Amino acid sequence: MLPNVILDLIQSYVDAMDRYTDLPPRARVRRLMDRCDQWVLNQVGTVLGMPTNEVQRLRFRLEMRGEFIFYFHMSLPQRQMLLEILQDGITSNRHMSCMIWIFLTREPKLYNVPGYERIFKDGLFCRLMEYLVSC
Repeated sequence: MLPNVILDLIQSYVDAMDRYTDLPPRARVRRLMDRCDQWVLNQVGTVLGMPTNEVQRLRFRLEMRGEFIFYFHMSLPQRQMLLEILQDGITSNRHMSCMIWIFLTREPKLYNVPGYERIFKDGLFCRLMEYLVSC
């Protein structure tokens, strides 16, 4: 019989392996993030009063995985309104709710798993929240 210290160590390795074998496929997580990005982009377009065709062009760049750079300026009321919309979206939009749950709430948090963390940080929600909260 092995000492308890070694048995505990083996059990902790088995638990860690079990936890990470139940991760969702990255392609599915990427599709979920794409849906969140589409919703967030629609909200940005609404707050900024952008024409629909401009929002569609931005959506095309996002879907093509192009670099998304913010070339707009928001007034303080627009920032506050967008921040409130995004916060409400976490509870009212099912894609946003699922994204927050899998990345930040469930165990293991996908935010802490290599490979998945980049998906979250590159998402439009995370990037916009950084912009809105830092100003």
